[in-house]
Amino acid sequence: MGIYNTNLSERLGSYQDRIFDAAALPNASNMESLVFRFAKTQGQVELAFFANTEIVVADGETMTIELFWDDSETGSFTNSRVIYAAAPSGAALTIPITTEFALETPETDTEHWAKVKVTTSADQSTQKLDGKLFRTAV
Repeated sequence: MGIYNTNLSERLGSYQDRIFDAAALPNASNMESLVFRFAKTQGQVELAFFANTEIVVADGETMTIELFWDDSETGSFTNSRVIYAAAPSGAALTIPITTEFALETPETDTEHWAKVKVTTSADQSTQKLDGKLFRTAV
């Protein structure tokens, strides 16, 4: 099976629905996706993140993924929710390659337009992730 599909009968995806495609993680900073249509889909879309390479969050460092949304494609995107947060203490956190490590289905307050921000507290620029929209089978 491919990196994205755990079961093709349950998850259908296509290339144009990639939010991040082998995107290098930031160097103690953040990166944002382009704006995409996400919400008001009656739970038929989910956003999943996968380790394209092994991802290691060092002991005492952090990595977060936030979803921002607005009712306009050119809006201010001030509404947000953390959909993944790693802050290991005592040992590094390792996410093996191809592992799905975050999944978001839009909640009822999420507006039509969204973007994602990934923030790291350390240099993780040699590590890559994929972000993919899936239409869930009904």
